Amino acid sequence: MKPKCVVTVNGKSVTDAFLRRLSECEVVDRDGVTSDSVRLRLDDDPPAEIPQPGARIEVSLGYEGSVVSMGSYLAEEIEVECLPYGITITGKAAEMSGPAKEMRRRHWDDASLSDIIATIASDIGVAPAVDAALGAFRYEWLGQMAESNVAFLERLAERHGALFSIKAGRLVFSKRGSGLSATGKPLTGLVITPDRLVTGSCRVTFSTRSKYRTVKASWMDRATGRKRSVTVQGDEDSDAEFEIGQPFSNRDEAKAAAKAKAGSLGRKKLEFSASLLGDPSIRAGAPCQFSGVRTGLDGVPLLIEEAMHRFSKSGGYTTDISGSIKE
Repeated sequence: MKPKCVVTVNGKSVTDAFLRRLSECEVVDRDGVTSDSVRLRLDDDPPAEIPQPGARIEVSLGYEGSVVSMGSYLAEEIEVECLPYGITITGKAAEMSGPAKEMRRRHWDDASLSDIIATIASDIGVAPAVDAALGAFRYEWLGQMAESNVAFLERLAERHGALFSIKAGRLVFSKRGSGLSATGKPLTGLVITPDRLVTGSCRVTFSTRSKYRTVKASWMDRATGRKRSVTVQGDEDSDAEFEIGQPFSNRDEAKAAAKAKAGSLGRKKLEFSASLLGDPSIRAGAPCQFSGVRTGLDGVPLLIEEAMHRFSKSGGYTTDISGSIKE
């Protein structure tokens, strides 16, 4: 099958001349808080008109007869190279601009996480989709102190061991590893077999650097004025304790943060990367596992944290993935 890349700019298909100059297209899909991105590399000999930042770029990848939309992006940076001539256009996910980046100063009293996410989603102009268990958590008081909506959501996600994404008109706030797409539907799991791997690209790293037996978080007891702490279980094979330096408002917040940190540390004990034959259905956040690749790795539950789709005239179409063990 012949790889194919389809590009539209401001809703219009690009010209044949543009496609002839397009030497490489790279789309990076990241799990959760980090904005997805696109990079277009153009041959610029003879020099053409320099494009301007701000254009809306839509990319579809796949093969002749079947391409899949990879999202909508806003061109943020144009880099022009001279002698030899080239142009690189870099863009970020369209939904992560505008209201999502605005600085806010406000607070909530006795509000559920669902209520807080709904308010932010309304600001951005998208629909909220919040995991029911996460959304039920209530804050006595929570402040957004001169933070952008994105930075504030990132802080909340880290505190609750969650992920958020703003895609396809929705603000999704879900448990890490839930395997849900931006529409709230389950992502297709990936089985990595030897025939899908690019030779020499598969790497799996086991590490003890992030092993901690317990994780401790503290809060200030308003009734007594004393600092108190809560401890959650981590990796039983370690004797070390990890302590979160930031104090929290109450025991529930401290415990939620400690559990999230324990999960984050646990994921780092196994990390992987691999390059596959191009597959536009592969998405960050999807579960995956090896099959028939190696004893000791086959069947281990993994989670894709980043999927980089790369189309080039010289190298065809590949999908590079990386991630960690699934909780």
